[in-house]
Amino acid sequence: MVRVLASIEIEVPSEHILSRLEAELMPFGKAFFLEAAPDWTGSLDLKNAEAMNIVES
Repeated sequence: MVRVLASIEIEVPSEHILSRLEAELMPFGKAFFLEAAPDWTGSLDLKNAEAMNIVES
């Protein structure tokens, strides 16, 4: 489920990253985990290529 959420590419405005005084658009999955999601029980496997591709997008 985490990977599904992280892979959603619909652009949404960031609440924390401003670009020229306006919210910068970023993929929903990235915004969700960086800005909206509470701490989750799990771990990010930094050796997993698929997980890292999602994080880097």
